[in-house]
Amino acid sequence: MERFFQDRFGTSTIPYVTGSVPLYTRGQKQLFFSMLESFSAAFISIALLIGLLLRSVKMGLIAMVPNLLPVLLVIAIMGWFGIPLSVATITVASIIFGIVVDDTIHFLYCYRNQDETLTPRQRLDYVFQQVGAPIITTTLVTGTGFLAFLASPFIPLAYFGLLISLALWMALICDLTVLPILLMGGDADA
Repeated sequence: MERFFQDRFGTSTIPYVTGSVPLYTRGQKQLFFSMLESFSAAFISIALLIGLLLRSVKMGLIAMVPNLLPVLLVIAIMGWFGIPLSVATITVASIIFGIVVDDTIHFLYCYRNQDETLTPRQRLDYVFQQVGAPIITTTLVTGTGFLAFLASPFIPLAYFGLLISLALWMALICDLTVLPILLMGGDADA
């Protein structure tokens, strides 16, 4: 429409479309780019910190896989069910990534600090004995706690709680299944 008006009336006074629809569209576009920026910053900083903590680029990259899957799941759920980006839901990807990485760090740190003469399977058995119950417990407690947001009359906040809770449980499943598969799949000690 703006192009039509500029062609008809010229550019001496630059006409532009106003109203709630263009404002909403610009706001949604800004929210989307804000989500990409915040998630990118969280991803890069967390990946670097995990790599430094574990003193291994390879372990840092392995850690990213089970932490990205819950984020992708939540974004897919938002799209599938038509949950709109809003002030409350826009931060979900970054917050999820920041929370779910905790269990992965505990898992990999315990794995990394095992006797290197043990096989990966023996190391994983020990890790499950040491940190398996604690990461399951913290995820169940935290995930259930976020479900309290479902009682909110503010719908975006209810979505926020539900999405984070789902992501936490998905992250737990990834940490207990995908992460060991990745560790068994190659020499992750380097």
